Amino acid sequence: MNTFFTQIKQPFKAISIRPYQFIVWFIVANIFGLIGLWLPLLVGYMKGMGAYMFFLASINAGVLASFSIVLLSNGVASALSEPNAGTNKTACGIRALSCIIALLFIIIHAGLLIGNILSNDGSKISMCFQIIFVVIAITISIYLYCFRFPDDWEDSLDSHITAQQQEVDGLSQKALEQDSDDHGVKL
Repeated sequence: MNTFFTQIKQPFKAISIRPYQFIVWFIVANIFGLIGLWLPLLVGYMKGMGAYMFFLASINAGVLASFSIVLLSNGVASALSEPNAGTNKTACGIRALSCIIALLFIIIHAGLLIGNILSNDGSKISMCFQIIFVVIAITISIYLYCFRFPDDWEDSLDSHITAQQQEVDGLSQKALEQDSDDHGVKL
């Protein structure tokens, strides 16, 4: 199980190698992605109206669910279309698992949008539920962001071949230098 968690953490190396690029992506994706939420709040505040009513109307209109769908779709598309990705089985498995989870959340959020549109009785989906799902979607999209830079964390086949060749060369050199075993018997 320890190996599983070690492998799951591998993509986060891409963030530690390129932190400023990640910060720019995170700010742009979330600030501009949530413009449909914070801009009405700002307008309502500037007009002296109750900002909470604008907030509630935006959430009931499906702004958070739409944001989550777009953010996760972008993450899945970038994770699946990276040309240098998938050079080892572990990386392919991690990429597939995270994309499947993201696709499940896309389907759930699409269901939320359709449910809001089709509800005739005026019932709305819980605001707390939608906010929790958006936080989870942002977390998944951060993980999917790491797949944009596979060279930062995926070991390629060439690196495995090089490591094995170095190990063989080291053993060959040791064999040439060693003329007796541990007990002093000549080889």
